[in-house]
Amino acid sequence: MKTKQLLLILFALCSIFQSGITQCAMSHSFTTQASLSTVSSCTTITGSITVNGGNINDLSPFSNITSITGNLNILNTTMLTSLNGLDNLVSVAGIRIMTNNMLTDINALDKAIVSGSGSLIIQDNEKLSQCCAFSAQLLAGSIGSVTITNNNKTTSGCDNTPEVLADNSCAIIATPKVPTMGEWGLINLSLLMMIIGIVAIRHHKYIIIAKE
Repeated sequence: MKTKQLLLILFALCSIFQSGITQCAMSHSFTTQASLSTVSSCTTITGSITVNGGNINDLSPFSNITSITGNLNILNTTMLTSLNGLDNLVSVAGIRIMTNNMLTDINALDKAIVSGSGSLIIQDNEKLSQCCAFSAQLLAGSIGSVTITNNNKTTSGCDNTPEVLADNSCAIIATPKVPTMGEWGLINLSLLMMIIGIVAIRHHKYIIIAKE
């Protein structure tokens, strides 16, 4: 009976692990605010996300997204002032933030780790004067390709990489390493092996008692 109970606990734990992951297997391009809701339940995007619409002003429908296997592209918006809603993003292949006339704040991406072979492009955002979200990665040189140019010209801080690194208002803190899907798999496997070991030990114990 106890063996069955342990197996049920194992299945329950595996179910809980899987239930927290919702993969959306396609690239998405958004041109209207209403369209963003189509990925509101997604945690992993196996593809790219492109926001390219004048009337988009709120990225909160993206709040569940933690991983994008492709690129995150924020392009040509005229009402978006911040990237709030992307606060939970921790893994992305590359990022392009270009020609967003009202954008002043990209700090929501401070946990987003850009792939070592990926690219970071922050360009032609006329009101963006601070890029502290990427200070730690720029300092570490961990991003494959970086282009930061032609942002706010009246205030230094985000017009090139040296400006970002020289910005004293940026508190450069080492970005915490978040387990990847592969690492979560190893954690789950370790848990499985531990429970199987417990079941085997208890089963062996019952056999010895029965023989006595």
